[in-house]
Amino acid sequence: MVRITRRALSFVQARSSSINVENQRWRLMSLGGLILFYSGES
Repeated sequence: MVRITRRALSFVQARSSSINVENQRWRLMSLGGLILFYSGES
């Protein structure tokens, strides 16, 4: 029982960390797009 919960916890932690990485990547891409847009406008 303890083994199963530990495995589920590690799985959830890995899942949340991968989601955080995706969010950071999307944020960086959107930020880069905004910078490119504004530098192209001026």
